[in-house]
This record gives sequence, C-alpha cells and structure tokens, in this order.
Amino acid sequence: MFFLPFIDSHDEAADCTAIFAFRAFGVRIGVRTNETALLEHLTEAYPPLWQPLAFTDEPLRVDRIFTLRATRSKFTLLGADGFSVRSRRAAIEDLERRIKIYVAEMAPRRVFVHAGVVAWCDRAIVIPGSSYAGKTSLVAALVKAGATYYSDEYAVFDLQGRVNAYPQPLAIRKPDSGSSRQYNTPAAKLGGVTGTKPLPVGLVFVSQYQAEARWRLTPLSAGQTTLELFAHTVPARRKPAVVLPTLSKVAAQASAYKCKRGEADATAARVLHLLEDSPHN
Repeated sequence: MFFLPFIDSHDEAADCTAIFAFRAFGVRIGVRTNETALLEHLTEAYPPLWQPLAFTDEPLRVDRIFTLRATRSKFTLLGADGFSVRSRRAAIEDLERRIKIYVAEMAPRRVFVHAGVVAWCDRAIVIPGSSYAGKTSLVAALVKAGATYYSDEYAVFDLQGRVNAYPQPLAIRKPDSGSSRQYNTPAAKLGGVTGTKPLPVGLVFVSQYQAEARWRLTPLSAGQTTLELFAHTVPARRKPAVVLPTLSKVAAQASAYKCKRGEADATAARVLHLLEDSPHN
C-alpha cells in the first residue's frame, strides 16, 4: 500500500511532483512524473474502463505507484531496473504493459485470461491464446461477421464465471508488413459494436493459426477446458483459490473445441455456427 502525494527529499523520484491516480478493475494505481505535460499522454497507458481518483486533503491510498522521469535524451521508468528508452512512445508502451499486467494480477474477484472475446446470441465466445497465436485476427474477423466485440487481450471472468468486457481497441498487425508493430483499431472501424454487460460463456475455442490447415475439431472435456484456460491465466499462481473454481464454472457452462485453423475470415463463420449448434446455447 502506498499514499499520494508522496514526496521525500531522499526519494530518487523527489522531483516527480506531477501526480495522477486512477482505479481499474478494483486496483488503485498512482502515476507520477517530473513533467506535468506528460501526464496527459500517460492516459494512453491506462487499462480500459479506468476511472480517476479524486485527491482531497487526506493522503490518497493506492496499491502501486509507477514513476516516469523524462529528460532531453531519455525516459526512465524508476524502480523497474532502470529501464530507459529514447522515445516517449516506447516509454508509454512499456508503462502500459506493466500497468496492465499488474492490474490483471491484482484485480480482486476477477480472473484475467489471455484471450480474445466476442459475443454472439447473448453468449460469449472465448479464444484463449498467447501473443502471435492469431487470436486478434480471428476476433477482428468475428466482429466483421457481426459478433459483438469484448476484448482481444483478456477475458475477464467474475466469480460466477461470466466474462466482462475489456474494451480496448484491437491491436492489429498489418498483414505482410514484416513488422511486429500493432495499430490500435476501434471495433467501430471494423463495422462492429462493443459489448458492456457480463455474459455467460457459450464456447471456448482453442486454436493456433496454420496456413492451409484442415478443419478438424477435437472436443474438450470440462477438465481439459479448465486446463487450457489455466495455461493462459495471468494470476494462476498468485490466486489459485480463486482461479481454479472460477475457471471450472466457465468450463461447466460452455462447449469447447481445439484445432488448427486456417484463414480468420473462413474460420469466423464456422466458429459462430459452433456456438449456434452448441447444446449449452
């Protein structure tokens, strides 16, 4: 636990007097820097659905403080092994990654799983997977096909096993660009809409992109589904008493399949049909 404002002449961040605080998914975060003008840009690093915390005459309690110092030649994230970069963009991207991971690990009564999520027929389709597994491209194709967008990074489960929206822009890589750079793309730009209400999960679809892959589905049992979700869970070792019961509830209410998949556009229609034909729907 920390308190803001926190200024100590012996603190290496004593000159970082520009302060902001917010709450996201029940986690309270403080951010400070030595340049007031930088605070406005740092909001790009905050998780979706963040809300500002108001300062009063009393010190403000937060769970974690992130400090970014700017000089003419570099940006340094203090307390992070002296991590420094030359560009503001790179500094914000690193801060974003650290804040999002911390929130995912520490969010009370929530379980964060690396997954894409869309809604169809008032049920959620959860697509667990690591980076470069192709989940964002599949989520984008599903949104273009009419599904409601929920997330391309985390499936956020409550203790009832429902999935909640994590509505950040889709991080889409340009095809055949040879670059790993991602471009923030709102669901509306794909012709889609973004969901807001918690939904029960109707389908867990575990897939890995493989060029010219044949459509061969392997049904997963509830136990296998729980393990697949567990493998991509952020706080799996930090909150085991919460994680396993929650994932078991998800697995009990959803159909689940695993397969290699081909191009996202062709796969999207098949995934929607899987949910429509599911006995849980």
